[in-house]
Amino acid sequence: MPISSRSGHAVVQAVAAALILGALIAVGALVASGASALPKHLVAPVPQPHWSSELTTLDFQRVDVPISVRDGTPLVHAWVNGQGPYLFLVDTGCSFPLALDATVADQLGLPLIGDTDNTDGAGRVEIRELRGVEALDLGGVRFASVAALTDDFRFVAPDDKPFVGLIGFPLFADLLTSIDFVDDRLTFQRGSLDLGDDHVVAYEDWSGLPHVPFDIGSSTVQALVDTGSPLGLSLPWEARDRFGIQGELRDAGSVRTVYAELDWWRGTMGERCVVAGHEFAGLDVNFFNPSSEPAIGCALLEDKIVIIDIANERLAITPAVH
Repeated sequence: MPISSRSGHAVVQAVAAALILGALIAVGALVASGASALPKHLVAPVPQPHWSSELTTLDFQRVDVPISVRDGTPLVHAWVNGQGPYLFLVDTGCSFPLALDATVADQLGLPLIGDTDNTDGAGRVEIRELRGVEALDLGGVRFASVAALTDDFRFVAPDDKPFVGLIGFPLFADLLTSIDFVDDRLTFQRGSLDLGDDHVVAYEDWSGLPHVPFDIGSSTVQALVDTGSPLGLSLPWEARDRFGIQGELRDAGSVRTVYAELDWWRGTMGERCVVAGHEFAGLDVNFFNPSSEPAIGCALLEDKIVIIDIANERLAITPAVH
């Protein structure tokens, strides 16, 4: 994995993987407060998610699927057209239902159904193939007729625990889905979230991805909830002078995406931060140049449960209950 020699941080490998996987986020990683100014050709067509219950089946009213957590990010085994199991990263920052290594797609003989624009979040756009998956099975929950974006995952997956793709946010469209970072499980069921409940917020859908209100002092930004990132809080490079940072920013090196190299800087927030009813003080904050959008990753979610209700555009970040 190409990593700049300027960085001496072990976590840079996980960060690099998360940024490289940004190449599979479509236009979501580019969307910020100036989303309306994006050139139209950069807005990637998002494959139709599973709004029909006929395309998603559960063996029981509630299905629990075990996950493993590596570098803070959730991994799950799945079967593709009955073959596998294969290891996937569960990535709420991916705007495709499924992303799959091109070599694996070839081995499985998945048919080509089209192509789409794809960006690494740093402004570079490439064309990637879409393949058709008849059935994706996570063990007790099955999704039919899934469009999978293909790319080279050998570039990002470590040799000791390789994953072959991403389970993306739109795949959960027909279900109430929980990602439990404490008990290491995914839970799937029918149902909805109540905005009157603690820690439930209405999210904004930007290019098919969930952005929740994140308060920094007296200001509020819309931050992507990104389980594909091991980091905590990330803010756009242009915002480094807007919020109260304690002391000077620290040069954390640089990382490469598939298409570009990004400078990485870290700092400490001097203002109180709040998201979904949870308060944080003295948060580490990350800045990348070229810029990335506001995002909260797994370092802020490691003792939480993320519950996704796409049908009603609601999301909960709840404390884990034992």
